[in-house]
Amino acid sequence: MPTTAASGSVQHDTSMTGDGSGGSPLVINEDAAGFLATAAGGLGLSTTGKNNIVMHYVNSAARTAGITPILNALSMLDSAPGQIDYWNGTIWVPQGQFKIDYGSGQLLALSGGYTGGRLTHMIRQVAQVTDATGLFDVLSTTDLTGYAGVMSAQFQPTGSVGFATNLVVTSGTKVQGQAYKLLDGSVYPLQGVAGVVSAWLYN
Repeated sequence: MPTTAASGSVQHDTSMTGDGSGGSPLVINEDAAGFLATAAGGLGLSTTGKNNIVMHYVNSAARTAGITPILNALSMLDSAPGQIDYWNGTIWVPQGQFKIDYGSGQLLALSGGYTGGRLTHMIRQVAQVTDATGLFDVLSTTDLTGYAGVMSAQFQPTGSVGFATNLVVTSGTKVQGQAYKLLDGSVYPLQGVAGVVSAWLYN
């Protein structure tokens, strides 16, 4: 049977601290630069360490409960396999967003101008009836709910009715098109029109 070291005389290397006595028990020497921390469950990654890896969670509730993220921390959910999200300082958003330089202008600002953040590409099928002045909704208030504004939008007519259109912003909550007759260029009132809108929106 090996000899038991006297209290206070246990030898160890720099991976541990303490001398084994009651007043100085042996403990793991945590390397903060190596992202280690000791918790009730034992030695593991510190919060900073967890924020420097792609963290896996079953769902968003587990992610919220499991980590206090730092800016640009990465994570992945079972509900969106293969999609890596990053923490933008406020919410988790998909990584790999398009970066497009639009300068300082935008088509429609709903709750502030574009400041260079993430953009969303929205495609919608449009089927509307024009009003008495040829106007119809291209991007409705419902379409734009949750967005701060619209950078740009293009509308392509489809269907059997031939018409031309330009996009106009007639209120602070939606983007409309104004239909014109191909024959003489006059507005196309009370006419069913259809098409596809492709737009870039910002948060």
